[in-house]
Amino acid sequence: MSHRQPQQHRPHGPTAHRQPGRRPTSPARSRQARRRPRQTTPARGCVVFFSVIVAGLFLVWLFVTIMLAVLGSRPIADNDTPTPEHHTAPRTPPLSYAGFDPGTIISDADFYNTAAMSRDDIATFVTTWNAGCTPGPSGDTPCLADWRAEAAVSFPEDDFCWAMNLPQGANAADLIHAAAQACEINPQVLLVILQKEQGLITASGASLAPYRYASAMGYSCPDGAECNTDYAGLIKQVYYAARQFQMYRIIPDHYTFHAGETAAVSYHPSGQCGAAPVAITNQATANLYNYTPYQPNEAALAGYGDECSAWGNLNFYAYWHAWFAQK
Repeated sequence: MSHRQPQQHRPHGPTAHRQPGRRPTSPARSRQARRRPRQTTPARGCVVFFSVIVAGLFLVWLFVTIMLAVLGSRPIADNDTPTPEHHTAPRTPPLSYAGFDPGTIISDADFYNTAAMSRDDIATFVTTWNAGCTPGPSGDTPCLADWRAEAAVSFPEDDFCWAMNLPQGANAADLIHAAAQACEINPQVLLVILQKEQGLITASGASLAPYRYASAMGYSCPDGAECNTDYAGLIKQVYYAARQFQMYRIIPDHYTFHAGETAAVSYHPSGQCGAAPVAITNQATANLYNYTPYQPNEAALAGYGDECSAWGNLNFYAYWHAWFAQK
């Protein structure tokens, strides 16, 4: 389970002020020259006309460029919904750690709201935020929006989840929706965990590798040890992570952190980094600490981090507020 972070060109030649040398002429030639009226050539008129046109087009281009720059630099207001910018690869939303409360990371009402997103809502979210993704360089790691189940998978009903059946060819939205409904977890929570653990929603190109899918939710991946291969792959990772959150709620005495209690929460897997007491106000926050048992230190909250910074729950908070929290 993750504890990482986040000119104007001047023509050459004769100029207007240069005076040519005088040449002797015969009286007849001089009189003829004086009688001949001066005329403006058609070529000179064309040059003037096209110069005006070019200057006008340049001014229009300059105005449009300045306006686009001004609009593009506008900060996101509190009531704006963040959407991906038009880049060649997926981008994460603007993240903020402001307002983080270690005792209440997310409410129970939000954490268990299975109706927060429909299957179509999830599909739209994935395709929107994964837009522009290219597969991994080896060709064997698809973008999340292109992922498909290679075979049908079934999980039986037990004390924590209803039965879940996923057909062959199901996509990521089908999987997330099915797991959320079977284990009664908000699908938005599963999307945030999928992003904060392995970044699969916005991973693309060189950042895509098979291990991201193998440990997609960080489930059964203890710090300092290899992930349990029995739970490798996107399907098992999403289902068992959702199931685990119900286990924390239904059999809380089996786990370290409990709602309504104050507990020492470490800053980092290294014991030398210390811990601090946290008054855990609800089950949802206890769930997150049982899943990722670290809180951010001051350096992480300041945004730069240090050797004792753990980012998992802080990044959950930041992604949740960027994507789903009500403003």
